[in-house]
Amino acid sequence: MPGRDRKLDPRTGDYIPDGKGGYLYTTTIETEIQHQLKGVFGSWWGDPNAGSRIRELAKGHMDTPTIVLAKRYAELALRPFVDAGRARDLQIAVATRGQQIIITTSLTDTQSNTPLTVAFVTPLEQPGAA
Repeated sequence: MPGRDRKLDPRTGDYIPDGKGGYLYTTTIETEIQHQLKGVFGSWWGDPNAGSRIRELAKGHMDTPTIVLAKRYAELALRPFVDAGRARDLQIAVATRGQQIIITTSLTDTQSNTPLTVAFVTPLEQPGAA
C-alpha cells in the first residue's frame, strides 16, 4: 500500500495548504524527490547518500557547464529511486530563469504506477553572497 506524504511547492519548498487548515497530500514519491534534490549531499547522518550536490554549483554563473552539472547532479541524486525499483523511465531537463535553475524530472512512480513530472527550482547565489 502506498504511503502518504505532504506535497511541497517547488518554488518555495513549503508544504501546500489545502485551504481547510491542513495540507495537500500525495501517495507518490514526488515529495521524496523534492527532498532529495533540495537536501545537501552527505549532510544527514542517517543516510550519507541522501541529498544532492546541486548547491555546490558555481555560485552566480549560469553557463553551459553549470547546466550540464545541474543535470548530472540531479541524475545522481535520483538514481537511488530507480535502483531501488521505486521509479522508472527517469528523464531530467534543466532550464534557467535569471539566476534560477529549474530542474524538471519526469518518471513513473512504480508503487502507484503513476507518471510524475516534478519541478525543483533553486537559485544560484550571487558571488560574494553569504
